[in-house]
Amino acid sequence: MKKSFKLVMLCVLAFGSLLVFNPKDKAEAATSSWKTVSGFGSGCQVRVVTDASTYKSTASTIDAYAQTNGKCGTLSYTTWVEYPRDGGAASKETYSGSFSSKTSTRKFSLTYIRGSMEKNSSQRLYVYFFFDKGSKSFNDNVGVTVYK
Repeated sequence: MKKSFKLVMLCVLAFGSLLVFNPKDKAEAATSSWKTVSGFGSGCQVRVVTDASTYKSTASTIDAYAQTNGKCGTLSYTTWVEYPRDGGAASKETYSGSFSSKTSTRKFSLTYIRGSMEKNSSQRLYVYFFFDKGSKSFNDNVGVTVYK
């Protein structure tokens, strides 16, 4: 009887710890679909990933990277955050570089972005990556929502 009681209590504790240590408001990453890019290599695919799709007032940066499926060779890129309507830059940061499988994670300051937002508002923005290789170019983006 004692062994059964201990086993039941152990199961209850294990299940309870799963509930406690499993945060319900974990951020869901925003990811573009894999895009096939002609002229970058046979079977080359590219996508853009951010660390969240929604950035609440406690978030400090939008973290983003691009990746390939490994069939593109080395690509050059430039990335920035922009407003959807006028295409104007929303971030002060613009990053450039080259990569063959995954870019470094690039951080865009939300303090700067929120500076132009109205109080208690939200803004839909797009994280853009412009890729080029030789005379070929391609861009991809993913949309995110930022709250002031």
